[in-house]
Amino acid sequence: MSKPAIAFDIHDYIPFRLVVAQTKMHASLRPESAEGARAIAELSQTEFRILVLLASKGPMQPSAVAEEYGFDRAMVTRALSSLAKKGLLTNERQESNQRSKIAVLTEKGRDYAQVEFSVLEHYGQHLDRALDAGEKTKLFEILDKLLNANEQFEP
Repeated sequence: MSKPAIAFDIHDYIPFRLVVAQTKMHASLRPESAEGARAIAELSQTEFRILVLLASKGPMQPSAVAEEYGFDRAMVTRALSSLAKKGLLTNERQESNQRSKIAVLTEKGRDYAQVEFSVLEHYGQHLDRALDAGEKTKLFEILDKLLNANEQFEP
């Protein structure tokens, strides 16, 4: 097999490593209960993330959801529509601006989120054991530094 003309090791590329880590970590979320397995299996990664965000922060405008995760608005709109079809949230008009909608979890959505939170908590505890407190703090500092550098990037 011949070497590429330009030497570029994708494994040394930070975004690649972060995506691989995130993909493998998400795939490792295996709930203990059949109910949890069913709940998570019925959601895409995007839907899963949005449901957890809404359960954590409360009702949000689609633009705020997109900004929180760095998703494009179309992706958020599709996921919110799918979550609404599954009965997990409603899109309600805001009282202050009738043209603006806000995503609100239904009781079924809150129940799903509770199942997801128990799975995330269990998995988070497992990952926490791999790092000491100083390493976890340093990891978050490094991630914040990378995100700040990303915001300053000019292609």
